Amino acid sequence: MENKSTVDNKAEKGSDQQQQKKKRRKQQQHPMMWGKKAADKQGKQRDKRKEEVAVEAVKGLSPLAPVARTKTAPLAFTTLSVLSGFLVLSSAFFILKYLRAPSVGTCTTAGCIAQAKAIIDAMDASVKPCSDFYRFSCGSWKPRGPYRSMIEQIFANSFAIAIKELEGNANESVLPIAQRYYQSCTAKRSEDLLESDIQKFAKFKRDLGLLWPEQWPEESNSSVPPLKLLINLTVKWNINLIFNLHAVPGYKGRPRTLFIQRGVLRPSWSLYKLEEMKRSIEEHCQYLKAPAPTPVLLKR
Repeated sequence: MENKSTVDNKAEKGSDQQQQKKKRRKQQQHPMMWGKKAADKQGKQRDKRKEEVAVEAVKGLSPLAPVARTKTAPLAFTTLSVLSGFLVLSSAFFILKYLRAPSVGTCTTAGCIAQAKAIIDAMDASVKPCSDFYRFSCGSWKPRGPYRSMIEQIFANSFAIAIKELEGNANESVLPIAQRYYQSCTAKRSEDLLESDIQKFAKFKRDLGLLWPEQWPEESNSSVPPLKLLINLTVKWNINLIFNLHAVPGYKGRPRTLFIQRGVLRPSWSLYKLEEMKRSIEEHCQYLKAPAPTPVLLKR
């Protein structure tokens, strides 16, 4: 009996398994299961593709790299080499530029030494600079010689240098005309040259109508009004004795304007003593070889 029941149980289980297989076949053949199969198939394909990509990546990192990667390697190496060379050259250029930068040295000329000595002599080292900087820098300064300030001394030294250059050889100068002009004024004149200059000056005076002291107004047949003579001197010859007169051009057809300024003669000229004025007149007449005026004429 037991064997029979066991056989029956196995038969029942076999029939159940067959029924389940038939049921699964029907379910798989159902249209709803077709989409699921397609999705599972696509998922398997994606997983397979991912595995292939991973394998290719591993192969790319291995010594046996693909041919495409080996072609880009020389280009990358060349680019890196060019950039490295550029950086090296730039660094070398800036280093050389820094090393060749002009260095400021110490001035050792006579002028620099004299100026440094003057600055040191003017300082008062006994005073703290934070307490009184003016006394520290200028507390010991004192005027030296005729110069009341350092500016006057600098100008005087500049004039001395200029005069020394003007007194040099005109052929070796860059300003020969200025040198010759200066030397013509300072050179000692001979008697013949002095006589020639006096004759030129006398002729210049006669052309102006200024006949004194050769002829006094009472002795001359023609006399020039003093105002006309002064205007002629200031306008034509720029000799501004009592006044300076020049015409200012008009604007857009307007009339000109006469501009009058004070001349070189100052009220201080009247402070000359009578003896000094008499001596000057006598020397003037002596140069022009004219008779010296009498005291009566001088009083006029």
